[in-house]
Amino acid sequence: MKTKHENGITTVVDQQSVIIPDLSVKDLLSAIPPHCFKRSALHSSLYIVMDIILLATTYTVYTYLGARVSPEFISLPHPWLYSFARFALWAFYTFFAGLFMTGLWVVAHECGHQAFSESKMLNNTVGWILHSALGVPYHSWRITHGKHHASTGHMTQDQVFIPKTRSQLGLPPLDPAKEDLFGSSVTDEVKRELMEALGDSPLVASWNAAMQLLFGWPLYIAINASGQKRYPKYTNHFLPGAPLFKPHEFRQIIISDVGIFIWLGALIWWSHTRSFSEMFRFYFVPYLWVNHWLVLITFLQHTDPILPHYRAPAFTFPRGALATLDRNLLGDLGPIGAWLGAVATHGISETHVLHHVSSKIPHYNAWEATYALRERLARAGIKLQGRPGGWSEVYRVYRQCRFVEDEGNVVFYKNAQGLAASRPLMPEGGTISDSGVEVDTPTKVTGMDDTDDMHFSSPKLHRSKSNSSLSSQRSAGRSEHGEDHPVEAKEPLIEREAKKKEEEEEMSEWIEGQDVVIERKSGVPGEDVQVEVLRGAAANLDGQHHLVAENEEVKKAKERMRKRGKEEEEREVGGVFGRCMEALQHHGHGHASNAGAGADADGQRD
Repeated sequence: MKTKHENGITTVVDQQSVIIPDLSVKDLLSAIPPHCFKRSALHSSLYIVMDIILLATTYTVYTYLGARVSPEFISLPHPWLYSFARFALWAFYTFFAGLFMTGLWVVAHECGHQAFSESKMLNNTVGWILHSALGVPYHSWRITHGKHHASTGHMTQDQVFIPKTRSQLGLPPLDPAKEDLFGSSVTDEVKRELMEALGDSPLVASWNAAMQLLFGWPLYIAINASGQKRYPKYTNHFLPGAPLFKPHEFRQIIISDVGIFIWLGALIWWSHTRSFSEMFRFYFVPYLWVNHWLVLITFLQHTDPILPHYRAPAFTFPRGALATLDRNLLGDLGPIGAWLGAVATHGISETHVLHHVSSKIPHYNAWEATYALRERLARAGIKLQGRPGGWSEVYRVYRQCRFVEDEGNVVFYKNAQGLAASRPLMPEGGTISDSGVEVDTPTKVTGMDDTDDMHFSSPKLHRSKSNSSLSSQRSAGRSEHGEDHPVEAKEPLIEREAKKKEEEEEMSEWIEGQDVVIERKSGVPGEDVQVEVLRGAAANLDGQHHLVAENEEVKKAKERMRKRGKEEEEREVGGVFGRCMEALQHHGHGHASNAGAGADADGQRD
């Protein structure tokens, strides 16, 4: 809709209000049936066998039919039709082979999340073999992918598909008199400026989308294309010293590189002993299809006009996990296409939201868990099922998602005209839980810095209504309406092992599914669990101290500790000075100067 404005004609759009979640990790995990967290090496291995059988069948059908596309078996009206038929047959082979190879890629991806089996060694061995065979540095990508899961949708901590800001694209600064910060209204003058700067040609958009689908994955691995811009230029996944990794991960990066060298050597050997043409036709083109499917799936999972992105003050792990979409891969081709996409890629596109809530749930259990999670989200008014995933959707999303604003803690994509399809609907009160893990014992949050552990009491940390069931009644002694009432004794999160071992094991599975390690402490009657948040609950990996540092209680506590330490230091220095003065009084003048010098030195050292 266009309206006249003192600054010219203005375009005004109706925006969709997107609920910004105020759920805790426990809210999400408790909705999932406990048996969905079970991992079976045998069950998972059967899918590897299935994928290999499908690949072998595809190859067999192609070679069998290809050998019969000749005048000896069929009669075609023109000779060139034989060449066309053989090419079409080969194209179908590469399409299906690439799709089934993507299924193997998904299994390797689950190995990286330790969702393949209960054995970490088996997971990493199988994952390294499968990913190396597909040109993926297993551990290198596993490490950075874990950071992506910890900070999904975070503007400065997420690892891939980071929105470009207005300033990064060199666009004219936001003029509040001519355009709305949320992108609901823009004058024609500003629209023209933005479109000239960004370009909005359908042909260019199609070309750029195609290039991203074909080469986006290898370029991300090799030079961090579409990755986090705070890393130096040409950061890659192959150098152990890259800023993506920590020193103790050196050996894992080398192991990943060895896998890539073996892969490259195998391709060279194949080309030399057989022929480059054979390697290219039977493996390399299907490999490009794998790259294509990987980018298409992940791009559409994390990019859409209705998906928010967060800056530090508004980010929590649950919000990041829910800043994703489930899509039916190939659903735009109809029910058969949707079925093929889901089966061939093990539902990675259809159950992605659940995967971000708990990455250790294996894909064969993810379907049931997804339906259960959707019921819980529906009660909060949240629906995260996007349009079917396909090439037309990539084109639409690519044109609608061009940039975000430099300001705002919750931002949505704007198109080349500066208009946004969505705006945030914040929860009542605007405050949220930092982590969402409900505990009654002191909690130690790590993942910030090895030398900067912070300790704080959970009632001070967990502020949201959804997260107050255990902490608020213990700490404040107030009802939901603020009325005073006696504090009732509540059951602890997990009963002592001797009393309720079954309940403890069940809850442990829930928490383990969120990458939270349970460390049992015996000595506090009735409360023997201390939770050390590693990744999911605080989403605080890779230097995200700010999520905790923003907590006023922590800042006040640190300030009190600093002042107390300073006072103790002053008292200690004063004591040393006093002892030195006593020494001066008891010794002669000849010794006094030496004692004074020693006191000065001691004072300086202190």
